[in-house]
Amino acid sequence: MNTSTPTYRFAIWTGISLILLLLLAVIGTFGQIVPIVHAQQATPIPDPTVTALEKKKLEQEVRKLELENSPSLLRWLASNFSILALIGGGLFGLVKWLNEQRDRERDRLDQQSRLERDRLDQQSRLERDRLDQQSKQLQDQREERGKRTEERFLRTIEGLGSGSLPMQVISAVTLRTFLHPDYTQYYAQIFDLAVTQLRLIRKDPSPEPPNALEQALITLFKESIPFVREQMKAEHKSHLLLLDAARVPLYSADLAGIDLSFVWMPGAELRWAELSVRRDIDKKWVTSSFSSANLERADLSYANLEYVQFAYSKLRGAKLVGANLKGADFLSADISGTELNDSILEDADLRKADLSKANPEAARTLKRAHMYLATGLSFQQMEACKAKGAIFTEDKPPTPNILEQFGIT
Repeated sequence: MNTSTPTYRFAIWTGISLILLLLLAVIGTFGQIVPIVHAQQATPIPDPTVTALEKKKLEQEVRKLELENSPSLLRWLASNFSILALIGGGLFGLVKWLNEQRDRERDRLDQQSRLERDRLDQQSRLERDRLDQQSKQLQDQREERGKRTEERFLRTIEGLGSGSLPMQVISAVTLRTFLHPDYTQYYAQIFDLAVTQLRLIRKDPSPEPPNALEQALITLFKESIPFVREQMKAEHKSHLLLLDAARVPLYSADLAGIDLSFVWMPGAELRWAELSVRRDIDKKWVTSSFSSANLERADLSYANLEYVQFAYSKLRGAKLVGANLKGADFLSADISGTELNDSILEDADLRKADLSKANPEAARTLKRAHMYLATGLSFQQMEACKAKGAIFTEDKPPTPNILEQFGIT
């Protein structure tokens, strides 16, 4: 029962009022004093002895009456026992009633709290079951979507291996749709598929442009490299593995602006390939990059490698016959044993490059080629390079920066 309700307050005040009325009645009875009236009668003059005796007797009777009429506590309690019992019973009943009401209110609140707790527990269980069911449905959907994606990927691979050229081209193009953050598990497979298919298709060197299938595979190869490289960076933070593209044939391929950093390409065939600057989707000029790549024994003869980055790469035994290496960056690169016959090395940066067993003196031009601290050259080779315009001093004299024509800084 709520102690703040009007019924409860009325019961409390009624009980208190009755108790106060009974107390006032008792106090009035306790304070009542019976007056003693001393009657005086006209008497004749008594005998002095008799008068003294009567006076003494009268004083004793007055004292007796005063004692009988004085308010004694025991007498008062005896005469008002019933009233006190009624008051005590009323107080006891009131206290008992209040305690019972308090207990009932506490029980009611406890029951209400239990019901609310049970309701919340049930609601929580229902919500948890709903979330579990939803999570299970989402997991099932993901698994089903993964199965469908896997089936689609396998069908695409089967189409790439079919004997129908149109089907192969469609499959190669379709594989590019798997280069998406939702399909990271396919990145490495797509790169390996592109390299393997290119090895199988083109075996004989030819300056002829690639056919439709080769072009689709080259595009797939170019677009898959940054995805695989970023994935390998995330998985191998301590050391970055090289992407294996050894002996991949890319004859006459258009690789302008490609970034082949950290690609392992020993024996790669890049004759007549185009790897110079190009415009990106923002219409900015970008250069191709082979920085830290492995191009040992790669054939880049007659390739357009203008302004390509070869810094810190390995080109041991590579063929650069007739290649356009104008403005190429070979800083600290290993180009020992390379064939540079009739190549264009104008404005090339060959500082600290290893040119052991290479023949830079056989280049068509070395105009403004910076060869400071280049190693592996004999005195005769150095003199021949100087005669073709090479610079061996630390400070390279200012020369026109052809990259400025393309907006490259």
